[in-house]
Amino acid sequence: MPRVFSLIHRNPRLFWGWLCFASRLMPWGRLPAPVREKIILRVAWNCRSRYEWAQHLEIALRIGVRDDEIVATTLFEDSIEVEHDRLLMRACDQLRQCKLIDETTWEALSRSYSDKEMIELVMLTGHYEMIAGVLINSGIEVEPAIEDVIQAFFRRLS
Repeated sequence: MPRVFSLIHRNPRLFWGWLCFASRLMPWGRLPAPVREKIILRVAWNCRSRYEWAQHLEIALRIGVRDDEIVATTLFEDSIEVEHDRLLMRACDQLRQCKLIDETTWEALSRSYSDKEMIELVMLTGHYEMIAGVLINSGIEVEPAIEDVIQAFFRRLS
């Protein structure tokens, strides 16, 4: 079991409500799993949460997100080649910077996602920013098996 669960369970009063809410975003959210994982990876990257990035790197790889798509979640927006991914990353960046997705980005993403999914996108981003803060402040370390996944990923890139 990932260490994040035992970490948050140190406060059981918060843990069970958090677990119920978090499960509505992942794994039972309405956004396609690859989209969800790219968003979480971008949030983890922006927040510099190594634990969160590592956990979701493993999940992204397991569900079929390609190495180049994962790398794109770490790039400056202008360097992202796939327009849809560029829009997703822009939305994450805007939410991080000023908590507002600009009208142009919102409109473009709304062509691909329903109103429910757009709300989920915003809540997913905010939720994982919150979790990143908990993880960073706790000093939690990546599990050895996940560390192996990170190292294998970086070896493939070199």
